[in-house]
Amino acid sequence: MMKLACADITINIVYGLFVFISTFGMDLLFIFLSYVLILHSVMAIASREECLKALNTCVSHILAVLAFYVPMIGVSMVHRFGKNVPRYIHVLLSNIYLFVPPVLNPLIYSAKTKEIRRAIVHMFHSIKM
Repeated sequence: MMKLACADITINIVYGLFVFISTFGMDLLFIFLSYVLILHSVMAIASREECLKALNTCVSHILAVLAFYVPMIGVSMVHRFGKNVPRYIHVLLSNIYLFVPPVLNPLIYSAKTKEIRRAIVHMFHSIKM
């Protein structure tokens, strides 16, 4: 509607960016605070092996969150500011957002198992170019 009226839409762009950054910023802040509290509790554990096991789980969770948030931020930014970007870029990023997190999630959590980790490493070593 504002484009039809030939009005300046800079305030809409700034407001949209503010909402985007504040939404993701609050999410990331609360995730960061929860992991700080988790790490504080884990460091109070007496046994070193239990502490390392809990930290290993935290690393997996952080990687899973990043596998979800990084493509989401990319899609949101291209949708918001990529008006002159070719259509196939929008399609490519939306497909990455839809398919990459579900594919990476089992890999992230199963890589903690020694047998699966060995099989993955063996698979990548056998694909030498």
